[in-house]
Amino acid sequence: MPAKKTAALLALLLAGVGLRTAVAARGWFYYDDLTLYAQAREHRLPDLGLLFSPHDGHLMPGSWLVEWALAHGAGLSWPAAVTALGVGNLLAASAVAWAYRPLSRSLIPLAAYHFTPVTLTTSTWLASAVNTLPLHAALALCLGCALRAVR
Repeated sequence: MPAKKTAALLALLLAGVGLRTAVAARGWFYYDDLTLYAQAREHRLPDLGLLFSPHDGHLMPGSWLVEWALAHGAGLSWPAAVTALGVGNLLAASAVAWAYRPLSRSLIPLAAYHFTPVTLTTSTWLASAVNTLPLHAALALCLGCALRAVR
């Protein structure tokens, strides 16, 4: 990939993650965030009882691990939660960028992912983001593998 294209990709990646992180930074914990934190704090360690307990019908061991780490490591620190959201957004956006690399003629798919309002709310609310950002990354990785397989 040419240097200009790489620079544009990185600029778009950082702008999108920066936007989502800035939106998240203006908020604070919301209903499910507090519920998940309280339940995670009841466990001294992230045991199987916590990791495999359903929340509103969802089995979410990875999300429980993130919630447990935040609840025990940072308490109700919104800056720590925003940092976790920023890292999650960066990982998901990097997966989207990797997925469309075979179509390197265009940055439109990455721009669409970053700047569509459809994914903004799910990636800036902690309780939702711990579930949806890994899904975004996994779907992008599957798509990227499929694109590479047909080429």
